This record gives sequence, C-alpha cells and structure tokens, in this order.
Amino acid sequence: MVMLREAFRRAAWRLNGMSGAEQSIRAGSPRSSDWASIRVLSGHREEGPEDSQPRTVMTEMLPDTDTYYMGIAFAVREKANCTGNRVGAVIVRDNRVISTGYNGVPEGMTNCLDGGCLRCQNPDGRFPSGTGYDLCICVHAEQNAILSAARFGIAVANSTLYTTMQPCFGCAKEIAQAKISEVVFLHPWVPTDVDPDMDRYKKAEYEKIIARLKVRQLQLIDPRESWAVRTRRRSTE
Repeated sequence: MVMLREAFRRAAWRLNGMSGAEQSIRAGSPRSSDWASIRVLSGHREEGPEDSQPRTVMTEMLPDTDTYYMGIAFAVREKANCTGNRVGAVIVRDNRVISTGYNGVPEGMTNCLDGGCLRCQNPDGRFPSGTGYDLCICVHAEQNAILSAARFGIAVANSTLYTTMQPCFGCAKEIAQAKISEVVFLHPWVPTDVDPDMDRYKKAEYEKIIARLKVRQLQLIDPRESWAVRTRRRSTE
C-alpha cells in the first residue's frame, strides 16, 4: 500500500511538471546531484544542503513558437526533390500543424533530380533566371501544403504558413486566395527577369500581392543553407 501511494504521488508530481530531481527532494530523499539538476523558473534560487551560498538555477532553453515551426519546415524540406531551391512549408492553425509540403514534381512522375523537369535541367543554359517557368513541372512547397490540405478536407483560412523561402509570385497569389492570414519565411526571394521593363513590372505586381498578406522574415540560422539555396550552392561548387 505504501508503494502504491508513493507511485500515485510521483505520478501527480509529473502531471504538475516536476522533474525527477524535484520529486526526490519533495519525497525527502534528495541525491547530491538533484540540487544541481533541478529546473525552476528563471530568477528563483534553490539552496542545496551542502551549499554555503544560494544557487541560481537556469531554466531549460526551449524554442519559441516561430523557431519550433520553422524547425519542422526544415525537416519537411529534407524531402525536397529539385535541382533549384529546396523548400519546406508548414501550415499552422490554432497552434497545430495541419499540413506540410516540399517542392518537387507531381506524384508519380520522374523526380526533378532524376531529370524529370526540363526547366530545372536547364540544358545549355537556355532558361535565364526568371524565365521559362511555364515549362517547370515542379510543384512548390507552399502549393503542396495548400493542395494537401484541400485534398484531405482541411480548411487553411486564418492560418499561418511557415516556409523556408519567401513565396514566389504564383505561391503568393494562391496564399492570398486561400485566406492564409500570415506568412513567416526565412530566405528572401524577389522576382527577376532579363528584360529590364519586365523585371520592373514583375517586382511591382509582386509587391501588390504581398501587400495583401501579413509577411515577416524570421531571423534564424539555417544549418543547411548551402544545400537548400541554389545561389549558395553554386557559390560552393
């Protein structure tokens, strides 16, 4: 019976967020290491039995919300199959992940990395930056996240989209039309064209779309930037 009561007591402590060290101290049987390992709120001071001075105990560092969801986008990005930028996207509503997406060709087709997309292969450099996108058969990460949600009947209105790269012209339009309320991105992207007039028009029209969205850039180190961002990858080759 004593052992059963003790088990219930420790279970209750776990539900209240107590660590193993806190439990042993409360139970009256602390180990010498418990005082050093216990986690309490910042600024709270715990004094161990062998301490002549109070000890300040640091809280465990947990990621903030943006870092947490961008970290999930990093993991999703690992599946990206494209010779260009590799992107991962996560849609979040009510603080829950409701859909994910990475860029690559439509399901069942030859992968981009296996030569499935002519635009991405860019033979003989015939497609300068900003051109030939009508030939690209890859589906972008943001598009895949939105389409996957639609496929399974999940509403994305009033959600937040985390993406490892700023949405392109087409994705920005689709995000706005899907009524996604906020976009958080990591790496910047701007439309370009070899023709100066067209370049100016693209940038101006893109800004019109972006102005309808709540968009912010997250300042975060990308451990796989040289692999994921095409311009960084080329500079290291």
